[in-house]
Amino acid sequence: MHFGIRKKLIGTLVLVGLLPMALSLMAILGIGTRNRIDTVQNAYVELASACAHAISFQLEAEVRRLSFVAKLPEVVRFIQKHNHVATTRPQAVPETGQAPSAKTPGGVASLINNPVARRIRLITADKLGLYHVLVINRHGTVIAADIQPTILSVRKTWWWKIADSGIGGTCVIGSIFSDPITGLPSIPIIVPVVSPGSGVLLGFILETVDVSDLTYELHLYLPQTQAVAQVYDPKRNAPVFVLGNPHQARLGRQRYIALRGGNRSGWIGDLLAGCLIGDSTVKFSRMSEIIDQPSVVPQWTIILSQSSQDILAPILRQAELVALAGGMLIVGLFALGYVISKREIIYPILRLREATSAVGRGELNIRLLSQDQEEVMFRRDELGMLARDFDEMTRRLAANVRQFEQTAKAKQRFMDLAAHELRSPMSHIIITTQLILRQLANAGIARPAPGEPANTPAGEIYKSLDSILKNSRRLSKIVTDLLKLVQEDVFTIKPRRDPFDLRQVILEVCDQQSVFINARKQKLDLVMPDTIPTMRGDSDKVGDILANLLSNAIRFSPDGATVRVTVNVLVSRHVELIIEDSGSGMPDEVLAEPFEPFQTGADTMQHHSGDAGEEGSRGLGLGLAIVRRFVELHEGQIFIRPLPTGTQVRVILPLDPDADTPPPVQQQS
Repeated sequence: MHFGIRKKLIGTLVLVGLLPMALSLMAILGIGTRNRIDTVQNAYVELASACAHAISFQLEAEVRRLSFVAKLPEVVRFIQKHNHVATTRPQAVPETGQAPSAKTPGGVASLINNPVARRIRLITADKLGLYHVLVINRHGTVIAADIQPTILSVRKTWWWKIADSGIGGTCVIGSIFSDPITGLPSIPIIVPVVSPGSGVLLGFILETVDVSDLTYELHLYLPQTQAVAQVYDPKRNAPVFVLGNPHQARLGRQRYIALRGGNRSGWIGDLLAGCLIGDSTVKFSRMSEIIDQPSVVPQWTIILSQSSQDILAPILRQAELVALAGGMLIVGLFALGYVISKREIIYPILRLREATSAVGRGELNIRLLSQDQEEVMFRRDELGMLARDFDEMTRRLAANVRQFEQTAKAKQRFMDLAAHELRSPMSHIIITTQLILRQLANAGIARPAPGEPANTPAGEIYKSLDSILKNSRRLSKIVTDLLKLVQEDVFTIKPRRDPFDLRQVILEVCDQQSVFINARKQKLDLVMPDTIPTMRGDSDKVGDILANLLSNAIRFSPDGATVRVTVNVLVSRHVELIIEDSGSGMPDEVLAEPFEPFQTGADTMQHHSGDAGEEGSRGLGLGLAIVRRFVELHEGQIFIRPLPTGTQVRVILPLDPDADTPPPVQQQS
């Protein structure tokens, strides 16, 4: 693909404008993205740590408060009393999971109307219904509550089994379960109640913390972010609760699991993952200071996550603003640069191209610089210097052409004179010699017969006259070839463009050369279609092309050999002439430059022209030079290549594209 100067200038301007903007955008996106991801991730890690500390502090504070309540004497006595009642009358302790009626002895009224129930209502009154407390005896039966419970036995719950597993009981902070009082998702906190003296487990105090209270704590730490917060339980591989988009929370958990163990993949990995997280483990490190009993706490992790697209939105908006401003600036500079380049570069180059084309057409009087043009189009720059050099070149070229034309006219006059002065004596010598031979025959002086001695006076006379006639004809042919080569100048002489029948010309040339073919007992193998489209050109020169090539093939082929002439009409409206001989081939030095004049492969001063039919005779090496000149005048091509035995010459000439195919011509034998 070729690009003009306009496209190259446009491409250059676009490249110069877009490349800096593209690099700037890449820098903004790359560096900005990295800084943004690092900043947000560090902020989320700090926020997750703060949230984890807040949750652990809140739950540990509840454990501390419940531990204080569990040590109150009236609570201990109340539980001891109900442990005794449950032992003597176990049938009064329902475990069906349904609350008894208010009329049932020891029913709901007794659970919420007792001194301990009234005290725990004072504790939970300021919690806005987010916290509820149950007092449970040693047998897992609810014996007091701040409000009406929905169950009376907790023996079948999982956290009861953990809390009741030790002698002194176990403090448990559990995962989410359904609040036995409100039925809402809550977090249970179970604190054992033990005998002050013996340390024997008496019962438990169960507080349920509504999950919404923890989400309130998280809201306090996430006012300025769009992150999704969740409390994740790795042991259960499930979230405790989620604050935000569930889908984004799931992506955050997946990213956390992939990065578990502290192996970070860098900001590029976070970007490609499509999700950025900050995480921190909820650590209950003060449980041993708060309560004397052993404790079981959850292994929670706070995960804050947000999609990379949301995080990078400010960077993308900044990049869009830079791209918009840069694009507008580039468009303005591009328009200005295009106007300047069109005026200062494109127009002068187009003017130079037009002037060069005019010189190619032979208009040597063309000039680029006049006083007005130099001011308007060409400046004092490289293009202006080129224009001045061009004008100087055309002036010198015009002078050289005029001198060449004068020289060519003088040469032509000389050649005309030489042709007349050389051909007239040669013709006179040939005619005189032929006349003498006829007079000798008429006078009765016979030519010695073949086999008779030629050293007689008559034989010597005939021998001398034959030599004169032979060398005169040879000199006449040399003079004719030289004149053809010099006179047909491609620069000054244009060939005729007359339509003619190429097939008829080929047949006539082959008929003329048949004399030499028969004398050498050779065979001419002519392969030619019945019809050939009309050709437009100089029929004499085309005949000379074939005659020179065919005479060379005859001369350099041995006696009895076959000379092949093949004519093909190509689909490209060209005709192909192929002449093949079976001689010894051309020497390598001739094949290197076969069309140079006087190129014979031997000493030119020792050439031996002979007759056209004489085997191995060499001329001055003008035949192929004349052939090439005539082929070029007809805008054709010629190729020579060696064969295993002989040489092949291939000539391609254009046919008349508008002419019809002539009727078939009978081939002459």
